[in-house]
Amino acid sequence: MGPMGPLGDQGDTGERRDRGLPGLKGDLGPKGLRGDPGLLGPSGPKGEMGNQANTLFSLLGMDATSDCVNSCPSGTLSSSHAI
Repeated sequence: MGPMGPLGDQGDTGERRDRGLPGLKGDLGPKGLRGDPGLLGPSGPKGEMGNQANTLFSLLGMDATSDCVNSCPSGTLSSSHAI
């Protein structure tokens, strides 16, 4: 074989293709309506207060309806006996 000839010219680089444009982003849909708040239920009836006077006098060994308590002159009862 004879000697090799000179190298050939380098081939052209192929053209680069542009990428397509990205698609547009879709719009967001409208928000749904907010639900109505539920109605508050009615308040329950208030419980009755216990009879504190009878409890106080029963702790002292006295009856709240006794004649002694009802007939005492005003000012002689201490604050702990006041109803």
